[in-house]
Amino acid sequence: MPIEGALAVTVEEHLLVGTSYSTQLSERLRPFTVTCRFCPTVRRYQQVVSYWAHLKVQHAELATNERLHEVQHSARQYKAYAEDRYYDTPSSNPSTWAKIQQALGTNFSWEVVQNWRLPKDTVQAGRGFEDGGAAC
Repeated sequence: MPIEGALAVTVEEHLLVGTSYSTQLSERLRPFTVTCRFCPTVRRYQQVVSYWAHLKVQHAELATNERLHEVQHSARQYKAYAEDRYYDTPSSNPSTWAKIQQALGTNFSWEVVQNWRLPKDTVQAGRGFEDGGAAC
């Protein structure tokens, strides 16, 4: 029932700062993660290039087309994540962006991945994993 002499106020729900806004904000602040679907235990990676190194080294027994598809899928995921957060400039990480462009390009092959110098190829080498990657 309107009150005489009171102002009518219309509130746009999407302008209210509340649960939906904080949910959107926390989603934007969430770091990128990708989970290896080939490992028997849950393995998550926050760096897409580390995930690619894992695929390259630890899942060499898989068919090349499976690993290639997974590299391309995770490249699309990372690209979408970065574009949503305005991290999609090559200057932010030129090496990663060059690899993403290659992975999403038309002439992408497993040979390209084999030629990439991936961080985990050398980082894990001194930790008892002679093949260069963490065991599943």
